[in-house]
Amino acid sequence: MSEQTIGAADAPGGFKARTVLVLVGVAVAAALGFGALAAFAPEIRASRDPGAHALSRSAVGYAGLVRLLKQTGRPVLVSRSPLPTGADQNTGLLVLTPPPGADQAQMDALISHAGTVLIVAPKWAAFPDQLHPGWVINAGLIPEGMVKIGERKDLLGVARAKGTVSPVLQPPPASAQQGLFATGTSLAFGPVDQLQARTRGIAASELVDQTGAPVLLHAKGDVYVLTDPDLLNNHGLSSLTSAQAAVALIDSLRGGGAVVFDVTLNGLRRTRSLFQLALEPPFLAATLCILAAALLMGWRAAATFGAVERRGRAVALGKRALVDSSAGLIRLTRREPRMTPRYAALVRSQALNAAGVREQATEAADAYLDRLAEGAGQAPFSRLADEANQTRTPAALMRVAAALYRWKSEVVRERR
Repeated sequence: MSEQTIGAADAPGGFKARTVLVLVGVAVAAALGFGALAAFAPEIRASRDPGAHALSRSAVGYAGLVRLLKQTGRPVLVSRSPLPTGADQNTGLLVLTPPPGADQAQMDALISHAGTVLIVAPKWAAFPDQLHPGWVINAGLIPEGMVKIGERKDLLGVARAKGTVSPVLQPPPASAQQGLFATGTSLAFGPVDQLQARTRGIAASELVDQTGAPVLLHAKGDVYVLTDPDLLNNHGLSSLTSAQAAVALIDSLRGGGAVVFDVTLNGLRRTRSLFQLALEPPFLAATLCILAAALLMGWRAAATFGAVERRGRAVALGKRALVDSSAGLIRLTRREPRMTPRYAALVRSQALNAAGVREQATEAADAYLDRLAEGAGQAPFSRLADEANQTRTPAALMRVAAALYRWKSEVVRERR
């Protein structure tokens, strides 16, 4: 077998320019997408967290109540930032759903900057279901002695009813307390597993169940505590009766204002980053403008750079190049008008040669050419020569040169 020589034309080449551009575009798009996902990763994780908070869609979450209030026309906000200090928070309702052991100082700060506050006590011990993101696994009830608001146990001492009950909440007797709800108010809820109620005292009660156990407590000022979360969470709202009663309860507390659900106590406080700020209004417009400018600069650079331009000689060869160079030099020195008399002399010499007359003195030659022009019905050559001697501008040069050229063409019958 003989060896086959592979020439340069047959050797495999690199990628085509279009392929390289596609690869670069895909890489840039992937990098931008990864950066955006990294910036909003906390937001995505918060929406999938199955804990007992307003963003959770699990059985123990309150996303159903948030959606129900929005769709029934109530103003609702899920807050992932601390409430602004000094703002007017005297209207509306702040709903807190603290987990067991929540930071008491953070809770007190939220309460101090808000108007009416509803605190929902914890009840269930639930863990994320790894097989079903957004779901929880029920690990049972929190021990009654462990149920507390933040780090304080003195606000609650709870006991649970046996089995499943459908509570009907009413205000305590009017003689005992003149509270938030009018006498005769009745809120009927659907089935609740082991209803959780307070055991110690009824002096601060706003709503009690059929047995007289307090379920909605008036802690201090405008702070209220709901002992059982199943009256408001997603699992409880699966009953239409509970949904209607929950909306009525929220309406009684909010006083016509907005309902704000806080999730900072649940560890879902919003984290700010420069990249995330650049991808949110109003700075998103500036980011898009910068990106568009970068794309235009890249396109301009790609369009500008092409095949290498070969540089020619500094001084070209040939008669035409010599004429062009001479004309450029004359133009640079602005001496064009001074060429008009010389052009007139050239026309005089050519006309005499065409007439078969030997060179003569200027006056005699002009007189002879004047006689020829008179016979041809043209202007005297002497007058055109005088105009050539008086030329001072490029425009006058062009006008006189054109007149001399036409004169020569008519008098000596020179045609081209």
